[in-house]
Amino acid sequence: VCVCVCVCVCVCSQVSRIQFVDLPGVERLLEPPGLDGAREGVLMNRGIRSFASVIDSLAEKSSFLFPTAAAAAATTPSSSIALGTSVESSALTKLLSDALGGNALTLLIGTLRPGDADSSLMTIRILKAAQRGVTVPVVNSGRMRALLRQMRIRTQMVLAEREMLRDLLDHEPGDGDPDSLAFAIAKLHDAESRLTAERLESSDLRSENESLKARLAKLESTLGDADVAELQAALVACERQRLSLAQALLEAQVQVNESKAQEEEERFELEKRTLQAEERRREGE
Repeated sequence: VCVCVCVCVCVCSQVSRIQFVDLPGVERLLEPPGLDGAREGVLMNRGIRSFASVIDSLAEKSSFLFPTAAAAAATTPSSSIALGTSVESSALTKLLSDALGGNALTLLIGTLRPGDADSSLMTIRILKAAQRGVTVPVVNSGRMRALLRQMRIRTQMVLAEREMLRDLLDHEPGDGDPDSLAFAIAKLHDAESRLTAERLESSDLRSENESLKARLAKLESTLGDADVAELQAALVACERQRLSLAQALLEAQVQVNESKAQEEEERFELEKRTLQAEERRREGE
């Protein structure tokens, strides 16, 4: 039986973990999909098919990012498995979400059977495709995790304050000042637009940083130690720039919170004046 063993050393946090996964034989990929359920477990067959599809997708993406990988892909047999399958398609690929193109070191070991050329060829093809996939093993610093946690907390605070302000506007009496209500609604929409723009900018920066990490991981296998040190210094500079931009995002969110607090004070003052005017009118009557 042709099998693959995946060894994943995940460094996505300060505590690493190792995963050993004994995969089903790839000879199942040579059989028609309709016969899977009649012979063996449906989940096992679906898992190995999803695994092979994700491997092909990673190889395709790596060929797009790195021209040398595209040249190597041109010499390998074409696959009949659809590209672009998500890791959510099976329990096996969910388990290997870190090992398949994530923040991990991954090793695939294939077993060949000389008497079965077709299954052995399929095993070699999957191993070749997996070799073109790129993983990015990077140890996250404590400062980075603390900053991300702080950003999440502040985002939740902004969302909670937005919902509270929206509820207050919904329960505003009908005889309130139309101009003040329109101004408050306009400020609320402006705060929401700024928050959305900051989120998009943060997402773009995160995507760019992941792309740079992937390119660095590819170049480390071909360049000398001096070039690797230079690239690592560039990556550190990029991380510092991303931290500064993240700090700017936090400051912008703080400004949004202060603006909302000021808006609440103005609203309270307006309601207070309205009540005082109403009391004076009643005393005059």
